Amino acid sequence: MKFTNMPKEDGNTELAGRVRWNNSDRIIAQMVNVMSDAALEKFNMLKADDFLHYMSEQKEWIEKENYFLGIALGRPPTNGDLIKDMANRRIRERYKAFYCIKYFDRVSSDLRDSSGRAA
Repeated sequence: MKFTNMPKEDGNTELAGRVRWNNSDRIIAQMVNVMSDAALEKFNMLKADDFLHYMSEQKEWIEKENYFLGIALGRPPTNGDLIKDMANRRIRERYKAFYCIKYFDRVSSDLRDSSGRAA
């Protein structure tokens, strides 16, 4: 199936124009996509130093994931499709790993125990 400007449910093709991966992002994303669950868990010890930057980048990541899911489905994904895909593919965990690798200079250790208290 070709990557086209597939419209979203509201007919908006703007998202398709924003879905771009530069080469280094593509390499990091491919690396993260083959990581085991255990490898992904290791990134839970890190936190973003700038939460607003993290959330802004995460929004872009999710838009890309939604676009590519729509291409795989051949139609705009429903909310149910998105929720199922996010859970099955561990999108949140994969994004955190992607962010920590790409922006290694913007993350630090989050030394907390399982109860959330600082160690």
